[in-house]
Amino acid sequence: MLNELKLVGGKEVEDFVGKNKRGLHVLEDAYLTSRYFYELFDREDVEYLVSLAEKVMDLCERLRRGLGEGQGS
Repeated sequence: MLNELKLVGGKEVEDFVGKNKRGLHVLEDAYLTSRYFYELFDREDVEYLVSLAEKVMDLCERLRRGLGEGQGS
């Protein structure tokens, strides 16, 4: 999904992915694991992944607002 966002977010998305690449892979694995398998996560890992997910949502919101500005919203 973030690779697709590079089309609208360019450098900002590229920098975010580069800075958080390892964590994003862990987040994706945790998502898939939680849906299809049984795995326990410790509190520290969960707090980190929730924080990273919030950063992803913030990035998406900034990009959304930026698109709106270009369209007179």
